[in-house]
Amino acid sequence: MNFSKLIMKKLIILFVVFLASFLLYAQQEPSVKFYLLDGSSRQFRILEIDKISFSSFNQNYLMKLYYQRANTIILGISTIDSLNFSIDSNRINVLNVFALGSHKTYNLFEIDSITFLPVEINQ
Repeated sequence: MNFSKLIMKKLIILFVVFLASFLLYAQQEPSVKFYLLDGSSRQFRILEIDKISFSSFNQNYLMKLYYQRANTIILGISTIDSLNFSIDSNRINVLNVFALGSHKTYNLFEIDSITFLPVEINQ
């Protein structure tokens, strides 16, 4: 009888650990967090975002996308047609970048950050 209680306790502990892990994973929906210059931030679940567009853009700003810890893509804001999020055929969340008539896809888990910077003009 003592042996069966021990097995039952271990099964209950295993079940609780499994359930806690599952609930923790389920709460981690992909999201995008915007950090503003005033120090504030705002986070959105990717499923909430319809599209990202730029208004009143000019030629003097760049978008830098850092990914896979070592790679960078730099695009002028005026060259970007659109950005959107989707799920690819392998059920991976991706960022789609449409610029200069081409389409490039980045896995969200590989993106480190995206920054927007003014172009530095040396005079």
